[in-house]
Amino acid sequence: MEIKQVIVQHFMQNNALQKEYDSKQNFEDKLSFLYEILRKTNGDRLKHFGNDFFENNRLEQIKTKLNQQQNLDELSFLNFVNENLISNVLGGHIGVEVTTSKETPKVLEENATQNEENDIEKSQAEKSKNITFDKLSKDTLYIKIGSFSKKYLEEAKQSFEQIYSTLKDENINNIVFDIRGNNGGTDEYFKYLSKFTNKDILEKSTYKNGISGEIETFENVLIKGDSQAKNYNNILLVDKACFSTADCLARNAKSSGFATLIGEQTSGEGFGLTPFKIDVSSTLKGKKVGERVIKNMFLKFPVEIPVNQRGEIDFKDYQTTPNIKCDGKEALNVAINFLEKQKDVEVER
Repeated sequence: MEIKQVIVQHFMQNNALQKEYDSKQNFEDKLSFLYEILRKTNGDRLKHFGNDFFENNRLEQIKTKLNQQQNLDELSFLNFVNENLISNVLGGHIGVEVTTSKETPKVLEENATQNEENDIEKSQAEKSKNITFDKLSKDTLYIKIGSFSKKYLEEAKQSFEQIYSTLKDENINNIVFDIRGNNGGTDEYFKYLSKFTNKDILEKSTYKNGISGEIETFENVLIKGDSQAKNYNNILLVDKACFSTADCLARNAKSSGFATLIGEQTSGEGFGLTPFKIDVSSTLKGKKVGERVIKNMFLKFPVEIPVNQRGEIDFKDYQTTPNIKCDGKEALNVAINFLEKQKDVEVER
């Protein structure tokens, strides 16, 4: 199936789920609906990691607890859902996304706490450039990409224009890409990697759609190769913080031979498409929480479940294991030693 078809299909599925949620007339029905969505799309993931949350008639237990709540309104209901359902299913792509007239309020305590931690990380990242580069030696260029966030895309364009100028030095044979600590964002950054390979890097995805139950496949050109590009010896440094888009790059760089991976196993979830979103704030739009006004509140969740070639659910490749495993903090030193050993082999030949 072409990737455009998959995107359209997911768009229609997402719209159908939104309409179904909006049709629910009471909190118990809304709870059951959200529970079933997360069970279908993420139950196997939890099971794989030893979490039995969806076992033992859990829904009836939560319903009983819900019916004991007094003076429920939509805001207190969503806090209840967050505490009793979402917080037990949390993964990198699962959670409640809140937008307000100012910054994210403490509407949902656990998610708000996570948002505050992310804000601290972002403020620290903003103190320095997202992309930096330097020569490690006369033939090795080092490129650090801190984040794949959309907010840094304009900076990325400028940074890579400077990097391309450096590539004019014909002595450069090795490129060390460092995405340690990069927890993802958008794959729009990948277009800047075309000058580091002379062949297309394809992403081939096969997974089970947790909503439809169907096995879906698509092939996408992740990095468009430049026929004029030099055949560089690419190294990619990764660690356990690499997630989502960063893991997508790591997984496909390894499988395609685009780069040798050095470091720690990634956190995964670099497969499939953008997570679904259901607007759960229909009666909360415009509501004031402290000094802030709620614009939107979405439950976001991935629908893709990894499968093997036989179409069986298989989380074996859920996370990406490097070609050379080492402590993430030592990955750069290991890469330098690896390149030196390659030089020694070339000399011996």
